[in-house]
Order: sequence, then C-alpha cells, then structure tokens
Amino acid sequence: MANNCYNYMEISVQNGDDREKITDFFKSYDNFNCFTYWGDSISDDKVQDSLAEMTYDDFYKYGTKWWDLELEVYEDINKLIVRGDSAWAPPVGIAEVLTKAYDCTIRLEYDEPGMDFAGIEYYKNGLVTDCVRYDSWNEWDYKEGCSSFHVERLLEYIDEGVYDDDGLVQFMDDHKYLSDEHKKEIRTAYKKRQQTI
Repeated sequence: MANNCYNYMEISVQNGDDREKITDFFKSYDNFNCFTYWGDSISDDKVQDSLAEMTYDDFYKYGTKWWDLELEVYEDINKLIVRGDSAWAPPVGIAEVLTKAYDCTIRLEYDEPGMDFAGIEYYKNGLVTDCVRYDSWNEWDYKEGCSSFHVERLLEYIDEGVYDDDGLVQFMDDHKYLSDEHKKEIRTAYKKRQQTI
C-alpha cells in the first residue's frame, strides 16, 4: 500500500493579480509530466532536460513526487485552499517558491498515518516562519482533530485486547500526549478489561 500524505494548504494572497497567477499555476498542474517541472515553472529553476537523467533528489525537489490536488478559490477574501494526497511527504517546496514569488502567506497542514508523522508549517517570503511538528500521527489526531473520538478509538483497542496484560505501560508510553483526565479514563478501562478476562 502506498504511503500517501494528506495536505491542506491555505494560501492568503495580498492582491487579486497574485491570486490569479497562483490560481493559474495550480490549474496548470495537469500540463506537466513531472511534479518537479511544475514547481520549476514558478521558480524558473531548471533541473534536467530528460526524466531519464533525473535523480531521486530531483524528483523530490519540492518535497514530493506528485500531488492529487483539489483547488478552491475564494475571490472575495483573496484566499485559495489546496488539498489532497501527495506521495510520502508534503509539498513544502511548493509553499516555499509560491511565497517567494508572490505576496502571500501559506499555512500547510499535513498528516501521514502510515509513516506516523504530522505537522503544521507557516510560510512567508520563501521561508518557514513557524512550525509545529508532532511526535506521532496519533498526537496530531488527538490535538488537532477531535480528542473525544480519538480516546473512543483507543478505548475500542483496549476492549478488543490489542494490548496484552503487560501492555498498559507500553500503551501509556505510546500515548503520553493524552491529558491526565484521558489517561485516567484509559487506565480505568484497561483495569476493567483485565478483570473480565
């Protein structure tokens, strides 16, 4: 199974001309046979003339090799939303070149449960201005998603016996990001399960 990274890129643009240029850039994606060539169309930074001559680093120059993207444009507030799966990692290089070429800021949120990472990055003038990286996908899901649904899922794992008799210590270590209240709820559920076995 492929490891797809889900991305949510929010682009705030300062003027309508830049919004149109960025919109045209995203609409041009299908015109390129290589993600790197597409990114190069903004940066004017040319890599190899032939796909056969490209190295691994060339293919991942902009953070990923492809992006199954969906674009939403909000003209009244000069905002674009781009979302969708990419290969293995987020398209961080695209955020860098867009904010360098245009008067815009970008908030990029990404998560990849298969490789167990997630984060939120902010870009301006081609640079990361702020970054939140989580220790695991589970921590991101708990803190950025709905913590009660996350805890419900963990309680289901306990009910199903995913962790054996000695597993509570490991379970708590794997989920140290939980609030004290949720840790207590997990311990109680775990003890209750052990009594019914």
